[in-house]
Amino acid sequence: MPKTMKSADQLPSGTDRKGIQKSNPASKKNAVKAPKFSKAEGQQDRGQQDRGQQDRGQQDRGQQDKKRPKDPQPEQKQKQTQGVKGGRVKGQRVKSQRGESRDLIDQKTLQNGFKSSLVDTVKVKFELTAKQHQALLESNLKHDGAVYVVPGPYPKCSATIFARGTTRSVYVEGSPKYLTGQNLIGTENVAQFASQLLLAVLQRAGLNVGPKTRARIDQLDFELMRVDSAAHCDCRTEAAARTVMVALRRLAVASVREVALYGFDESIYIGLRSSRSTLKIYRKGAELQHNPIAAGVPGAQQLAQLAIGLVRFEYVLRSSELKRLGLHKPEKWQPNTGRDLLQRHFDQATRAQGQVPNVHHIDRLTPTLQLKLRAWLLGDMNAFLGSPTTAASSRRQVLDVTGIDVGSPLSAAAQRAAVLQVRDVLAAGFGFRTHPEAWARLLNGAPVSADCDDAVAAKPLALPSVDKPARRRSTSHTDR
Repeated sequence: MPKTMKSADQLPSGTDRKGIQKSNPASKKNAVKAPKFSKAEGQQDRGQQDRGQQDRGQQDRGQQDKKRPKDPQPEQKQKQTQGVKGGRVKGQRVKSQRGESRDLIDQKTLQNGFKSSLVDTVKVKFELTAKQHQALLESNLKHDGAVYVVPGPYPKCSATIFARGTTRSVYVEGSPKYLTGQNLIGTENVAQFASQLLLAVLQRAGLNVGPKTRARIDQLDFELMRVDSAAHCDCRTEAAARTVMVALRRLAVASVREVALYGFDESIYIGLRSSRSTLKIYRKGAELQHNPIAAGVPGAQQLAQLAIGLVRFEYVLRSSELKRLGLHKPEKWQPNTGRDLLQRHFDQATRAQGQVPNVHHIDRLTPTLQLKLRAWLLGDMNAFLGSPTTAASSRRQVLDVTGIDVGSPLSAAAQRAAVLQVRDVLAAGFGFRTHPEAWARLLNGAPVSADCDDAVAAKPLALPSVDKPARRRSTSHTDR
């Protein structure tokens, strides 16, 4: 449609028909005219303004320099900048947003290697009340026959309860993984750890743990059926750990009758089928490749890095051996009980305290043993044959004096090389030590609920699905 023109009455005042503002003569008369300056005067005024701004800028910078600390000398500045990588001074620990260090163990503690000893798997016998036993049998816990799986606060870190339908006595088994998601750091206090584990498992199983049950646990009213004592040897690198495992493998095969090997340089089990005790030796880094540390564990990255060069020694005491030693009662365990037992079997497996094999010590033997040993060194494998008592006595005397094991298929030179190789590394990296602060931080850092797949802290009875437990190895009646 064609646009209609507005009349003069409809237009705003002061505008023409084209909408252009008209000039007002009165406003021109009343307007104040700006004074006129010459070009030279304008340039002079601008120069004065610029100099005034420069003077004010210099005054402000002078005040800031007084407040600002003096810069260090070039030599000091060079020292401060040495080792800077990625915006962080070398050796300085990164701190999280909460102000806590991400490292679980201080770097000063690790200067001489990572030493850690702890109680690992513990199995206790505890008698439930009638209501607790009935609640366990009627719970929706995943179970394989009489073995009930109790999920922990971290994924794939579970404990088990072995419960028969005819008796209220149950067997609770778990490790530091159930409480903290890892088993590199822990405590050597068997009674305290067993109490913490038992209480946590019963609570997460959805059983009503009242004051009487708590009092019984605090009074150590339970029996130990299995205790694992563990310690580590820090070989620093994966290659060194593999070398030590190969040397230990050769010594174990040569001197131990019942030995089981898994992989060429991964695991050694001495007395695996024994109902009394077992010594386990394995590379911790290889184990964590198959079963990594659970996500969310404080210092998980540091622990995984430390485990690469670790060789772990575990001594497993089962029910019959615990009763024979009188250690089935928790209060019988002293601070150094686990260390002494592990050290004894560690020395036997590694030959750390005996003589280094040396053929030059043959003159210290009796003439009869000298003849037998010379014949054995020349290749006569039947030189020490005889009655079992005589053969064992002769072998022990030769081993104590010369360090040579005549029952081994290895030559004297091969035995010497293996022993020296193992001793050099183990002497530098093996030791017993606990980390109470790190252990407390791990216990306090466990998630309360929600984020983990199998966490059941908020609603113990509403359990999600968990992985099916591995098939249990057949054990003797005394072990259960």
